[in-house]
Amino acid sequence: MTTSTELVTNLRDPDTWTVLAVAAGAGAIGGFTHWLGAVAGVITPDPDDAATKTVTRVAAEIMVGAAAAVIMLFVVKPADGFGMIASSIMTGLFGRAVISALRARAQVEIIDKARGAAQAAAATAGRDAAALAEHVDALLQVTPDAVGDALMKSSTATPPPVAASVRAAAARALASFRARTT
Repeated sequence: MTTSTELVTNLRDPDTWTVLAVAAGAGAIGGFTHWLGAVAGVITPDPDDAATKTVTRVAAEIMVGAAAAVIMLFVVKPADGFGMIASSIMTGLFGRAVISALRARAQVEIIDKARGAAQAAAATAGRDAAALAEHVDALLQVTPDAVGDALMKSSTATPPPVAASVRAAAARALASFRARTT
């Protein structure tokens, strides 16, 4: 994978711009060829494309073909100059389909990265939940007795079963918490 420093260095190189210009030019030829094929009836135009013969449509096909060819250079590394020109023309010829396919590929990669991050977060949350459950368990061992003792000291009318009911309620809450986190 190219780092940003390498990319900046490559963009300063005139040969990089020459390669990009040749690819864009070949892609533009492919886009123009697509338009000619659609006008001649050799390539079936899109059904929603009523403006096949307009100047705007020609410009759009040329621009899409050029852009698709340049983008494709970063995906497929041609072996030589002839392969680059041939693949750029073909990419320009099918520019819209290529851009749609590359967009779908990028979306899949983004989803896969998000899935990996979510799985890592879930694993961390599971470890954190287990640690929290241990802390709650430790608190359950101390707190109900301390609460019961404090209640006993503060009021002689409070019966001793309060500590047991607090412990039972806390145990139910812990069991419910563990059931939801596992």
